[in-house]
Amino acid sequence: MVRKHTIEGINLLSQHFGHKWILEKVIPRLNQLWEFEENSYIQRNTVVLGLESCCEKIDIETIKTLIFPTLLKGLNDPISNVKFVTLRSIYNLCSKQVFKGKLDLLKSTFINDIDKIIHSNGVDAEVSYFANKAKESLK
Repeated sequence: MVRKHTIEGINLLSQHFGHKWILEKVIPRLNQLWEFEENSYIQRNTVVLGLESCCEKIDIETIKTLIFPTLLKGLNDPISNVKFVTLRSIYNLCSKQVFKGKLDLLKSTFINDIDKIIHSNGVDAEVSYFANKAKESLK
């Protein structure tokens, strides 16, 4: 519940402070949290969800530069739950206005890592399901 309220808080604050605040304060802090040495999978999930929420407020080039690298890390995380949350976020991004007509950018960035997940042995059922959903949404 705390994570959900954190993400909702980012959305509310961004409405008040605008996209510049997202770029200068939120995204750098979220990316720092990912790199923090002692972060947990729950923190990494929160980072992914926070970055997904930021995508609605900024331009495609900024997303590509500041958000995609962390989402790629999420796809390659050793914890299945982080992969699941990241795949679900990529699936959700496909329907966001900023990506209308630009699915090729998402596809070229993420498809290889999604395919690796789909074809890896011992993948969690939920991860496999959302990997296939994410791949389908990129078509």
